[in-house]
Amino acid sequence: MLSKADNELMCRVEGDQPMGIFLRRFWMPACLLDEIPSPGEGPVRVNLVGERLVAWRNAEGRVGLMSEACPHRGVSLMLARDEGDGLRCIYHGWKIDVAGHVCEMPGEPKDSRMCGRVNNMTYPCVEAGGLLWAYLGPGEPPPLPRFPWMDLPSTHYVVRKTLYNVNFVQSLEGSLDSAHSDFLHSAETSASGDYDQDQVHSDGRRSRPSTDTSPEIDVRETEFGFVYGAIRKAMADPEKLTYVRATAYALPFYSMIPPVYMQASVPLDSENTAMYLVWYDNEHPLSPVEVKAHETFLGLRMGEDLLPDYRRPGRADNRWFQDREGIKSGKTYTGLYGTTMQDIAVQESMGPVQDRTIEHLGMTDKAIVHMRRMLLATARQIRDGMEPEIPALNSDYRQVRSAAATINRGDDWWEKLYGAASTASLEKGV
Repeated sequence: MLSKADNELMCRVEGDQPMGIFLRRFWMPACLLDEIPSPGEGPVRVNLVGERLVAWRNAEGRVGLMSEACPHRGVSLMLARDEGDGLRCIYHGWKIDVAGHVCEMPGEPKDSRMCGRVNNMTYPCVEAGGLLWAYLGPGEPPPLPRFPWMDLPSTHYVVRKTLYNVNFVQSLEGSLDSAHSDFLHSAETSASGDYDQDQVHSDGRRSRPSTDTSPEIDVRETEFGFVYGAIRKAMADPEKLTYVRATAYALPFYSMIPPVYMQASVPLDSENTAMYLVWYDNEHPLSPVEVKAHETFLGLRMGEDLLPDYRRPGRADNRWFQDREGIKSGKTYTGLYGTTMQDIAVQESMGPVQDRTIEHLGMTDKAIVHMRRMLLATARQIRDGMEPEIPALNSDYRQVRSAAATINRGDDWWEKLYGAASTASLEKGV
């Protein structure tokens, strides 16, 4: 459990809160590139760590990210006219270009010297891997994190998004909790000794080579964060074989989950999170059948699982449309369908910011405890006026990989799954 003070320190991200200051040191996904309208069609709203922003693309194709409030009197630029070379506030006609410069003030006297001296707040942004990345911190941005899929052709990966009413740490903890998948996601998973790792099939169901619901958790620190192995008895030969799922945690809020998923739990503010999910294949383009299978398994089908605003019809006041009859009949363990819907329901049910003073953590929560300690250690340094060292800012995020395999009992999963050379380069401080 955490004290109330530590819970607040870890979860609050707005303004000058220490955790928000820490997160701003990193590039963060701001929105899907598909969300940004074409030139001339206006901006899209972007909320990020409590900041209200807009992103838009000018006639030359350049994307700008700036404060939603017009620098004149604070009117929302979501109402602005998009004139190709600038957004024009409809209140007094101030025009702001993609770099944030106020280039026209038609309501000011001709001899006014204001025009050219006023700028809107803007932030660096980069298009990569299907996402718009934003840097909201001080000084020069660090290198952009180059995750494995970001150097692949766009046909080799899919990026999806959903929004929900929780603090980012709740979302992140769910992605670092291997044990819950044996219960919460059990209806989508069947055990099979025919595979050496999890497989998602064309019908949107998953096979897993283990029936062990109590994994041993082993955490190994790295420069970017850590990798933990969830070690289970293998179904094929429980006495001689183990099934290991290795999930990577990369600061500040990324997880790489077997078999192929990257999850980013991005705080819009302290009580709302955008969860981005990416799946990819290094070797070949993803077929429509593969894309549909993963969308079905995850519950990320636009129009079926997701509303146009990336939220879901299921929410607290309708009990997330839980199918209680399905539970009674044995059709479903949870009464919820799609793994992200299941995650969202349990996480939202904790409240927007979970009260961690009342929890009782177990042995399978080791990775969550490790992540909390890392975040809190840095937040305390910032709170106390210290400048934290953050090696992850210059880490090679192409090394952030998940892995899974069935191996001989007693073998070192770290070396077996990542290899001797990779193991050495991943280790913290190497």
